[in-house]
Amino acid sequence: MEKIIITTEKRFTCPVCGERGTLLYNDLKDRLFDTLGQWAMKKCQNRDCDTLWLDPAPTEESIPALYDKYPTHNDAISAKSPRNKNLEKMRNTLLYKKYGYGQKPSLWDKLLKFIMYSGLTLNSTK
Repeated sequence: MEKIIITTEKRFTCPVCGERGTLLYNDLKDRLFDTLGQWAMKKCQNRDCDTLWLDPAPTEESIPALYDKYPTHNDAISAKSPRNKNLEKMRNTLLYKKYGYGQKPSLWDKLLKFIMYSGLTLNSTK
């Protein structure tokens, strides 16, 4: 298996307005797709800006490796895997609920969306 290396660069100031930032979160992990690394998020101190950014941020060369496991970015991942099937069901349920797009989800699909969304919400507050 090929070892994936993620390189980062410090971002002390806001990429939009140049103001310094305040640390909001530290040691963030991607719990949905297991993207590599732990990240810190800062918020711009300029109240007219309020931009959020990662510091350190991945370099442009590392971005493809960060999204390697995302089913939307990797054709090599089997669409038949249980995880990807469930993610697709969740996506379809959300699209139907918000926009009326696609087929009406089954009760199981609605339950799956509820369970996954509740888990994501709880994990994001830690």
